[in-house]
Amino acid sequence: MTQPHSEFGQFFEALRGETDRAAAVLGPAYVDAALERLFRARLIAGASDDVFKYGGPLGSFSARIEMSYALGWIPKSLRDDLHLMRKIRNAFAHDFNHRLSFESDQVTQRTLSLTLNQQFADMAEVSTAKTPDRQRAEAMRAAMVSGLVGTPRRRFEMAVANAEVFLGNTVRASTHAPVNGFEWKTTFVGQTDQDLQAHDSIDLTQLKTEP
Repeated sequence: MTQPHSEFGQFFEALRGETDRAAAVLGPAYVDAALERLFRARLIAGASDDVFKYGGPLGSFSARIEMSYALGWIPKSLRDDLHLMRKIRNAFAHDFNHRLSFESDQVTQRTLSLTLNQQFADMAEVSTAKTPDRQRAEAMRAAMVSGLVGTPRRRFEMAVANAEVFLGNTVRASTHAPVNGFEWKTTFVGQTDQDLQAHDSIDLTQLKTEP
């Protein structure tokens, strides 16, 4: 069975070839799907699919963001970034004249408010220090830096990638314990070398930097 993370490199490369409008809609949709997988992994066996349908308690991206935060599964910083992605998606979805782009002021300002890329860049300094393959470590650092100093669209794309990485690691965690208060700048959920290796296996070096 193909794992969601193994599919993400292909999805991300395809995303980069899309229009701004399509990228703004598809990126958050992929993260939203990762949130739904998180709930399905942690809800009791046999839970009704109705909770995910429109009008259900988990029937929208916004509801899934707020509930995962309320349950302590994601930190406030990730909750805030997910809402920024949602607002960017909605702005493009309601731009009926197709005039909006990532260079538009309202979109650019929202990408500048994303904090996930900085948190992952800080964390990469720790995780790559333990990676014997220095070429790969430098490629990962370059990918992370591109999410900080790249174009508004690049910042958005990297935030989508980093959010999906975090949520995927959370889905794989066996515990249901809250993650409130864990250190973003050291590691992922379990704060162990095994978690760092799991992060390395995702291979963010596939998320190529811009020329």
